[in-house]
Amino acid sequence: MRLFFWFCLFPLFLAPLDDISFAISFRSLANQASARVEQNLSEERIPSAGLPDDLVYICLSGCADTSSALFYRLRSKRCLLLTGKPYSVDFVHYRKIE
Repeated sequence: MRLFFWFCLFPLFLAPLDDISFAISFRSLANQASARVEQNLSEERIPSAGLPDDLVYICLSGCADTSSALFYRLRSKRCLLLTGKPYSVDFVHYRKIE
């Protein structure tokens, strides 16, 4: 019975490791995708064009605003195992005002 108890608890010990490895891989994917978003913004295209399917682009500031800074977030569609919330990374794009 004791072996069965530990066998049932074993996945709980793996959940933090899975979340950490997902966060590291998502961070690198988000940095690559932010370069794509920056390119789309500088070419005045839709910011989310060409992003991977597992990323969601969220505009945090007024996207039609004429200020020099545009704040946006890249969020994963997968939720973390321990918190149940998606992992996200915030970025800032500085526009050239002419």
